[in-house]
Amino acid sequence: MIEKENVLQYAKRNNIKISEDDVDNALKTDRKEIINSIKDRYNYEIWDNKTPINGVKAEDIINSRNYKIGKAYLIYIDGDLVFFQDHNPEKSGYEKMTKVEAEKFAKKKINELIENCVDSIILNKIIN
Repeated sequence: MIEKENVLQYAKRNNIKISEDDVDNALKTDRKEIINSIKDRYNYEIWDNKTPINGVKAEDIINSRNYKIGKAYLIYIDGDLVFFQDHNPEKSGYEKMTKVEAEKFAKKKINELIENCVDSIILNKIIN
């Protein structure tokens, strides 16, 4: 989430003239409306451990690890692969994921990416 004070400090450091009212008004932007306008750009799939990824054979991906991959997820933005996760991202070290866990983590990561995008859109509205 965007914090008003951080925006004002950034603007001051970069000699950008914005008022507190401008920031307040921009922060009132309906986040859900923005989310609805961009959410279709994001999707995920659970990797089958057989399909090549970005032209790299599945066998090469599997052999590049010093552990056995359980389930992995891939996240796409506008059809471009931006994220591959083959272990539990909330644990240190390697811990396999089940399909249910991979789907849960993929959805959570997409929500984080969307929230960051919404913040960027609102900040851009404030700064520009």
